[in-house]
Amino acid sequence: MFIVLKSFTNGTITASKNKVIEIKDKKVSENLLKAGVIAPYSKKEQTNAEKDKEIVELNKTIADMQIIIDTLTAEKAELEAKLEEKTSDLASTSSENDGADADGADDSAKSTENNDNLDNKDGETPSKEDNK
Repeated sequence: MFIVLKSFTNGTITASKNKVIEIKDKKVSENLLKAGVIAPYSKKEQTNAEKDKEIVELNKTIADMQIIIDTLTAEKAELEAKLEEKTSDLASTSSENDGADADGADDSAKSTENNDNLDNKDGETPSKEDNK
């Protein structure tokens, strides 16, 4: 945190005199310190008004985050209900298909039996002598 000693703008940062600012880019802050435009500032030096302002901002952030939490919680409950509905639909569809699969197994056995009754490999019908 820095306190602005002289109002300035550098293209990315604009600050007025006596304002407390935060500069994350270390090179920028070093250059501004060398130029005498800003000075280090600690939280201990904050006035009560600045602290009150920060408290109000933080409380607003908390309220905004609570709104987001409530919205996401409602969406989660809605999605869980849809998932439960889909899961129960899938379970009932699966149990219906289980019965159909048993019928399919019978069809498979019939198909094998039919294949056994077909002509021999060369396409000719087997004679009575071939069956002996």
